[in-house]
Amino acid sequence: MRGQQAEVTRQRILQVAAEKFTQDGYAATSVRQLAAAAGVSVNTLYAVGGKPEIFRKALVQVMDDNADGVRLIDRPGVTEPFGSQTPTLEQVLGEWAAVITAANGRAAQLWAAFEEAANTDPDLAVAYEQETAKMRADGHRGLESLVAAGLCPAPADPARLVDLLWVAGHPRTYDLLVRRAGWSPAQFQEYLASHWAGLLRADPI
Repeated sequence: MRGQQAEVTRQRILQVAAEKFTQDGYAATSVRQLAAAAGVSVNTLYAVGGKPEIFRKALVQVMDDNADGVRLIDRPGVTEPFGSQTPTLEQVLGEWAAVITAANGRAAQLWAAFEEAANTDPDLAVAYEQETAKMRADGHRGLESLVAAGLCPAPADPARLVDLLWVAGHPRTYDLLVRRAGWSPAQFQEYLASHWAGLLRADPI
């Protein structure tokens, strides 16, 4: 029971932290404000982590939409297209675009706060580089699975292709098109799936 209560408290802290950091930004949000908003003591908050660690954990939880640390590429909505039936490239990319669009809808503003904080906080600067590396590694895994399934040709330069795919679905791209340019999430999802398909069917220059 004590372990369950601690987990509930941890989840509440991370949820409140995501809301506060999204609303007020990283620099303007203090540890005491986070503790007060979550209804816990500062010591309880520090049991979850310091301010940079809480921010990172909150971001990952919001982006991946789970508390177990399972990355988007390992979610059922991403792996299911490779089930018993052979999918088309468009079907797989449609599933993936839906997952990425939903993740960006949850976390694009928090990611913007992440980028801002990484410019001033050394710990978050390291975390930003680590998360970026993980996202690109996930892109390589996704590309390799598509090639292995025979859904697209093997590219001459996999690293460059992954970079192009990654930038298209990046939270910043979502922020520019949806929050700044007024696209709907559905329009972004349609763009993402079709753009990915175009990149994967032809070796990019």
